[in-house]
Amino acid sequence: MSKLGIDTTGAQLVDGSGLSRTDAVTCTTLIEVLGLTAQSKFAPVRDGLAIAAQRGTLATRLRNTPLAGNLRAKTGTLDGVTGLGGFVTSDRPLDFVLLVNGTFGEPTAFAIREGMATTIANFPQTTNVATLVPAPNAPNRR
Repeated sequence: MSKLGIDTTGAQLVDGSGLSRTDAVTCTTLIEVLGLTAQSKFAPVRDGLAIAAQRGTLATRLRNTPLAGNLRAKTGTLDGVTGLGGFVTSDRPLDFVLLVNGTFGEPTAFAIREGMATTIANFPQTTNVATLVPAPNAPNRR
């Protein structure tokens, strides 16, 4: 990524699959990676993303919303981790990345991603971001 001009500050890639809990990357880095897909040699990445209400991990999501057919994104979920990053290809194009870590299961992860998608669909009117993610747990004090 560095050779392609992507800022990898803070990135820690352990296994390359994104399934290791020790993998870490910033939203800024992922936005820069998504930006590369505007180049024809990286267009297959953009073309291969899931599409809301049409294919991939978003095939059954966001039906009957303005994002159906207009949101292309990569989803990701582990217990306590969820992510959504991609593009809105409507009259208001938008690139976005959401990464959330916490203590939640898959149903909450889906709700968080769909909350983000709803906010994107209403852009430029926005939702209070505090309502999109669960509040952090109090630190363990021993």
